[in-house]
Amino acid sequence: MEYEVVLVNSGKFGKRVCKEIEKLSAGKTLLVDRAGRRSNEVAKRWIHAGASLISRQSCYKDYGILGDVREVEWKRVLKSVQNGLGDKFNEIFDEVALSETREGSKREKRSEKIKSAKDPMWWKEILDRESSRGSKWRKLVLFNEETEKQHVHLDNLYVEMLKMEALPKRWAIEGSSYKAAEAASILSDVGCQVYLITKEKRILEEEEKNIQENITASLLEKGVVIYTESKIVANTQHGSAVEILLKEREEFEHRIKEIQRHITEPEYGIDKRCEENVEVFRVESCERKSGVSESELVYLLTQKKIEDIRVFLAEPRFIYTNPPAASVGYTESLLSGIRGDIRTVSSKFRGLFYSVLQKKSATEYKMVVKKRTEEFVEEERVVGVHLFGNSSFDTIKGFSIAVHVGISPEELVRVIPIHPTSSEEVLMQ
Repeated sequence: MEYEVVLVNSGKFGKRVCKEIEKLSAGKTLLVDRAGRRSNEVAKRWIHAGASLISRQSCYKDYGILGDVREVEWKRVLKSVQNGLGDKFNEIFDEVALSETREGSKREKRSEKIKSAKDPMWWKEILDRESSRGSKWRKLVLFNEETEKQHVHLDNLYVEMLKMEALPKRWAIEGSSYKAAEAASILSDVGCQVYLITKEKRILEEEEKNIQENITASLLEKGVVIYTESKIVANTQHGSAVEILLKEREEFEHRIKEIQRHITEPEYGIDKRCEENVEVFRVESCERKSGVSESELVYLLTQKKIEDIRVFLAEPRFIYTNPPAASVGYTESLLSGIRGDIRTVSSKFRGLFYSVLQKKSATEYKMVVKKRTEEFVEEERVVGVHLFGNSSFDTIKGFSIAVHVGISPEELVRVIPIHPTSSEEVLMQ
């Protein structure tokens, strides 16, 4: 069997790229992934749900509900995950390779055990098996090789956490993407001290401004220490802990002592080389440039340019902070270089759940609308919706359809909202 492209360790990103390659009739593709990547997503959602549920108990007193209100502890969260998953808990740790051959509408899936599961080069075992079956390929795309060299990284963090009876108390995370923010929030929720370090001017630069600002504020409120425009210049080992020396804005030096876990998120990049008559592409941290990274890779693989990257942004993204956020479609900054006028509408309010609470949290929604004139007729389309607040995960699902279809704001407001819910705030903007 001959493949045009083989994508290794690409997750949902690879599926989006493969779909576009199929549309362009650019050949047969093969996706090779570990079940562990999917398991990490499952573990993250259960840990987030467990920590959020326990922290919500602190609200019981304000509602006049009597009960045992305690701090969130990792042992309680771990137990709630174990009870929730039941017999399926141990399946999270299974090391299986998942292969999917795609050609047009045809799909063929396989599941195989991996002997070299702990090896960062685990994929070679699977590709050797493909070669023994007579398979060949012209292009090979390898994802997150640098990331995989770390024992604990953002793509296996939550599975590794479920293996621990007690968590390390002090963590340093180098990164600024939504994955880094999620890790900082979840670890802080279960009682860890987290230091978030980034070279950028702010975290979550790829997200809409309302999500950037609100998640940053919530992390700071939790006690997460954020260093922006900073880089680590030295690591000194002291027994099982590390002392980190970092420089902020090329002026101020900070020492962070007794760090027990240090996670680094590599910079986004695509590197191309030719190895043994195969074009090899190495991709790191593609989620840091959502939409743009898919478009760049498709162009490198097919030499065909994607004019509208909305095809890569139509799937909603859930950000598992506490409070959470959700996003679909274009951000205002992504549209800055695209023809047509842009307008945005925002709504900031407090959900009904917080109405009687002493400690309140804001909910902020933002809609991005693109204006365009075709043959003297002006039309508008909803091209992005970005939500922050406790109801974001449920609310975004319906609006992702609006973004995918490209309906107008006028068509959107004809929908009768369910009252009282947060979703009506989007329709009433």
